[in-house]
This record gives sequence, structure tokens and C-alpha cells, in this order.
Amino acid sequence: MFKELFENEVEYKNALKVRNARQYLNDTDYIANKISEYQFLGKELDNDYSETLQKREEAREVIRKFEKRK
Repeated sequence: MFKELFENEVEYKNALKVRNARQYLNDTDYIANKISEYQFLGKELDNDYSETLQKREEAREVIRKFEKRK
């Protein structure tokens, strides 16, 4: 059903990329919040989240890239 909403396969695949990128950001929001809270409280983080933060930025780039095309 979702696929029928688009004019062609390329638009559909791009929409899926944006949807997946947004979902990744939603799924990892707690990490960004945790980092902010720990920094505010002066606590040391228990994990290295640099890889997740990099992937979050890549997800934002995907969203920006395909939203500009609209």
C-alpha cells in the first residue's frame, strides 16, 4: 500500500530511506538525551556513543538530502 503512493520506484526508495533515517533518530534519541543529562550533572558516561552519534548525523544528512528534492 505504501508503495502505491509514489509515482515511481525511485521516489518510493527515497521515501523509505527518509523513513528509516527518521526511525533511527527516534530509536536513538535516548542516547542524545542521556549525554546531555550526564554533561549537565557532571557525570561520566558509561559507554562510548561516538559511533551512534556519527550514524545519527548520517541519518540527518539523508533526510536533508531527500527533503531538498521536494
